[in-house]
Amino acid sequence: MPISHRSLWRPLALLLAAALLAACSEPTPSPEPTTPATAIPTPEPEEPAVEPPTGQDPCLLGTWRMGTGDLDLMTASLVPVPGLHVTAGELIMEFDGEAFNYHADIFVLRIDLGPGSYLEGDGRFGTSGTYTTGDGLVYFNSIGSDQDILTWTAYQDGEVVTMPGTGPTFSLPTPGESPYRCFPDRLEIDTRGATPTTVTMFYSRSG
Repeated sequence: MPISHRSLWRPLALLLAAALLAACSEPTPSPEPTTPATAIPTPEPEEPAVEPPTGQDPCLLGTWRMGTGDLDLMTASLVPVPGLHVTAGELIMEFDGEAFNYHADIFVLRIDLGPGSYLEGDGRFGTSGTYTTGDGLVYFNSIGSDQDILTWTAYQDGEVVTMPGTGPTFSLPTPGESPYRCFPDRLEIDTRGATPTTVTMFYSRSG
């Protein structure tokens, strides 16, 4: 039976888009109650803006890697799409004292759609910018990012169709301001995805 590409792409694109938007978005505050026109507002003292720390923890310097197994578990927590798995690839975090580079040069996603049916995509993504640390927090200031799904392959009842990367795109958000713990051979960074539960990113030093 021939595969209908559109029937696979459309629901999956909507599902991934909703999950990624939830993972990357902050809650919208409730609107302030309207002040009656007759009320005279009382000026409140302005608090000085809190500037992030300007230090760089020397422990972070170097290259840190997250293997496929930990990346798969983290992705399942951050992007709760049923049947989504990372089957190959690694996540790399690099610090040089001023700038960071957060990227996956190649990774393979699999999305199970039912018995005998699944999608498999290979691609890459990356984010770079500057960073500072202080008070147990690391602050990421993203400057540039890119992502690219190279191919999507659909498998259904023995039929195989490979498409260029025009299906749903995918990336893992950089934790903008997060608690972290750095050890000589291990780095842990806390972040949150589509749920309020804290997810810890585990990296091992590789350079």
